Amino acid sequence: ELTEVSALPRRPVLIALPPVHQSTVEAFRMLPEEDVHGGARALPFREDLAWAQVDEWSENDFQSLVVGLYPEIQDSLEALRDAGAEVAGLSGSGSACFGCFDSDEMASVVATTLSARLGWPFVAVSTESSLPTITES
Repeated sequence: ELTEVSALPRRPVLIALPPVHQSTVEAFRMLPEEDVHGGARALPFREDLAWAQVDEWSENDFQSLVVGLYPEIQDSLEALRDAGAEVAGLSGSGSACFGCFDSDEMASVVATTLSARLGWPFVAVSTESSLPTITES
């Protein structure tokens, strides 16, 4: 059953692109068997979901595995959090990371600062401000 929910408010996002490559195939091989088969967890449904809860509830099983392999990924995540990201995490199996910020201006300044400091790109984008319409077929 699909339940239509409201979109979270638009947020500026920085995408960190550390100079390492994490193979998705290798990342899946590193996952414990229970996480690959039947380890999915349901999140509590809330109509009033806020960005702070996304950080609290979201989990990426790959993150703890790949940060130990690539210091650049750990550095990206720490830099995003230290710069004020409300939500920060690994995108998929890596190596890109993301951080959600409160304002476009803040995200722009942080992108410039972190790119210069760490030596790899931090690209400013944003989340969508609305969800696509769901049609049943």
